[in-house]
Amino acid sequence: MDEKDNGPLSYKLPELVESVRQGWIFSAQGAAVVSVLLCGAETQLIAIVQGIDTTKPKVLENPAALRFLMLLSYSAFIINASATIASLLMIDRLGEMPLRAKKFFDAHSGLLEPLDHDYLLEQH
Repeated sequence: MDEKDNGPLSYKLPELVESVRQGWIFSAQGAAVVSVLLCGAETQLIAIVQGIDTTKPKVLENPAALRFLMLLSYSAFIINASATIASLLMIDRLGEMPLRAKKFFDAHSGLLEPLDHDYLLEQH
């Protein structure tokens, strides 16, 4: 930690914590990219399935299968979109970690006893 205090932006996380934080950011970025690609694939599948002509005989022998496929496609799209948003929110939270740590240590710099874990969880 710096001897000179230039405010919360000058705070440096310990090396181990920073390394873990960078690893999580890298993993969350990868998960977001994969989720977006899967959303694109689901969009293509939905377009293909919607383009099936069900009026021709013998094209579709089981219409329930088509409805089930559409249900799975829309469900997968929603789940992948949610995973992308969750990854982006996690990246945002991890990016704020040095600022939150600096504010926390400034507010509790006079404490001598270990902090209660429940207190840390209540802060988020």
